[in-house]
Amino acid sequence: MPDTPEPAEDVTVNGKIKDAVKLTSLAVVGQARAESQAVTYESLAHSLALIMHNAGSTQYAAKQVEKVIVAMACQRIMSTVKA
Repeated sequence: MPDTPEPAEDVTVNGKIKDAVKLTSLAVVGQARAESQAVTYESLAHSLALIMHNAGSTQYAAKQVEKVIVAMACQRIMSTVKA
């Protein structure tokens, strides 16, 4: 097992490093609200896009059924005219 060095008894940290760490922590906390709000808006936009896509698909399917119904109605009309 490698020897681990003993921690220094009297450790001083440069004031600039302390300030940098403090500012970074404040920046992260400050950006958290904006980040969570952005994720919420993105989720809402995605949900609305899915709703619109489903509505379009439903409308397309209804149009296909309508075409078949009109074709069958025309066929029945034509069969009664021939008789």
